[in-house]
Amino acid sequence: HMHRFRNTLDCCSLFSLSIMIPKLACILISIAISSVESYELKDISCHDVMEEAVDLHHWFAAPSGVSGRCFDKHGMEYQQNDTIRSCSGCLTFQCVGKYEPTAHRSEYSWRARSESDVDQRCCLSCEGKVFPEGTEMGVSAAEVGKCTTEVMTTCLYNPATGLGEITEDHSLKDCCLDSSGLHPIDTEVMDPATCSVRKCKGTSDHRGHGTPYWISRRTFPDCNCCYLDGTMIPPGGWILSKSLNLTCSQGKLLVENAPAIAAPKPSTPSTPPSTTTTTTTTTTSSTTTITTSNPLVTVCDQGDVS
Repeated sequence: HMHRFRNTLDCCSLFSLSIMIPKLACILISIAISSVESYELKDISCHDVMEEAVDLHHWFAAPSGVSGRCFDKHGMEYQQNDTIRSCSGCLTFQCVGKYEPTAHRSEYSWRARSESDVDQRCCLSCEGKVFPEGTEMGVSAAEVGKCTTEVMTTCLYNPATGLGEITEDHSLKDCCLDSSGLHPIDTEVMDPATCSVRKCKGTSDHRGHGTPYWISRRTFPDCNCCYLDGTMIPPGGWILSKSLNLTCSQGKLLVENAPAIAAPKPSTPSTPPSTTTTTTTTTTSSTTTITTSNPLVTVCDQGDVS
């Protein structure tokens, strides 16, 4: 059963990366994996053997005709069908026996009887290990580009559901995060809104930073600066770009209009004397005479402008 569910989870992870199936499918499969039904009860044990009250791998032999019994790690004796709590109360085991015909004797051991022997306030890992509430289940690392993310898995009890839930806390180890994404350590990012420059710094235990963090330094003693081509412009400042004079105002770059040059007032020409223009066309033998006060005359002759 365990092998089958592991394959299902791997397939879900691959499909999530390749075709971006809804995450709900993976969540449902994860719930199925967390169920006791995914494992054989005999394989379930406490995550820490030191917290186990009994030795699950030890068999207690009883000669034929003698009542069987089990012992805990402290040597306390328990009769057949007696139960004991283990793993900080997460597991309940019962002293059960079976007859071994080859040895002609009965052998007794500690076993979980059913799913109810795993307390619902606890969590069950993919390896069949049981974790009490509030216990860290493990740490893993995942890489996203040049950034490494540490994933801390913890078993936490949810009073709203009355169940133990496996939670994940993701923390960056060598990158800083902002609204534009991930940035490696020593990256500098300009913040025009505060007229400052932010720099990504690594972890600093003496400053109380367990993960990379941003440190901000003011470039100008104002706010609402402007930013263009790697340059911070303070309010009221200006910058030339493509022959345009741009001025920073309330965080926006405005084009400064050049003063308009007054056009010269056209002089009123004196009225020229009336002239007579004679135009001869080649299509007729007649002569057309046009009298106008404008010495420049445009004549349309058979569709052409001359």
